[in-house]
Amino acid sequence: MKFSNLRRKKKLETIFCICVFTFLLTSIVGYIFNIVLEEPVDCEPNNDAEIMDLPLSSANGDFENVNTIGNWSYGASQIIEVRGDIAYLSSGLRVIILNISDPEHPVEVADIYITDRDVEDIDVEGNTAYFVSDANGVFIYNVTDVNNPKRLGHYLNGTTFGVDAVGNYLYVADGSNKQLEVVDVSDPTNPTLLGYEQFDYYAYDVFVLSNTAYVASGPKGLRTVNITDPANPDYMSNYETDMNTWEVVVIDDLAYTANGIMDGLKIINVSDPYAMTLKGSYTSISWGEVYDVDVSGDYAYITNQSDGIDILNISDPANPELMSSYDTYNEALTSYYQSDVLYVADEGGGLVIVNVTDKLNPELYSQLILPEYYKIKQFEELGFVRKRKKGRSYLYGSSDKLRKIYALLRDVKEAS
Repeated sequence: MKFSNLRRKKKLETIFCICVFTFLLTSIVGYIFNIVLEEPVDCEPNNDAEIMDLPLSSANGDFENVNTIGNWSYGASQIIEVRGDIAYLSSGLRVIILNISDPEHPVEVADIYITDRDVEDIDVEGNTAYFVSDANGVFIYNVTDVNNPKRLGHYLNGTTFGVDAVGNYLYVADGSNKQLEVVDVSDPTNPTLLGYEQFDYYAYDVFVLSNTAYVASGPKGLRTVNITDPANPDYMSNYETDMNTWEVVVIDDLAYTANGIMDGLKIINVSDPYAMTLKGSYTSISWGEVYDVDVSGDYAYITNQSDGIDILNISDPANPELMSSYDTYNEALTSYYQSDVLYVADEGGGLVIVNVTDKLNPELYSQLILPEYYKIKQFEELGFVRKRKKGRSYLYGSSDKLRKIYALLRDVKEAS
């Protein structure tokens, strides 16, 4: 299950006019009434926040002389990965590990601060977990004891968007370098680049089956790479979709791709990876942006932006049929299906667990709202002002609020 900040940036293209209008309107109002306004909530907020001490004399909007007093590292839930009774859920700069043996009562067993960039992908192979952190690369953890994860190593060669771990190899979708990388992780404390295949556009996601790597490459569609020799991956072909391809899952001879807005789900025949052909497709009637797809048996589960989850019957892959939809709390970004339960990473709603035994009538099992939701609401109630500077969000407030903010940081964590 993969998702990246660049994917979310692409989403803004569809609401660009709304954001521009909102920005202009709030700027005019702020000028007239001489007040400091927050960034418009309908535009893409930055999930990383720093808590700043703003002298009372600077309340007029002069933010030059401020001091950092702490960091808030929780944020949007972008990625969910499940292994048995354990779920790994991203929350901004952190990964929350949950025991989901009782889906109605998920229990947090560990909370890991990864790095200062959002966690955008997670994969687990055996007792090793790989946490992707954009420009900060891949962080490797031993999760033999999920209550006490131990960091093993770190791989950095560019901006990583997605990974797939298979045996002793980690296949990396490197965005900034526009390539698929094959990394030897037989010694997880010292991951080593073995080989790579260069592309002419970003690599967003990778799925490995047998000796072929399937790479989602935005407007370049789906690419195939022969990885029989991991040290010398060899480009095979590509199938261009109409819109951006963000995610790919391959089952037998069919690849299922999530293709953003208007293009929905594509089902591609990959029986010949040198000459892929379209088998079938599905576009949501709501035109929501499809970020992610998971497949099990005759059903596909796709995240459909603000409309939540769509459940499709794909028994006839040439004609996918909508069975039902389930509207999650905020924006469904990724999902993971296991034993008639669908685990959904919901951007503002944390973890949403849905009973999909009856494909026509999915029902909520439970929801775990993470601290990001409480942070925004309660910080604003304390009178802190959010401002953006150099790509980061900052919370400003007078020094008399410092004691309250420290208490809030503790209480918010406990409230989650």
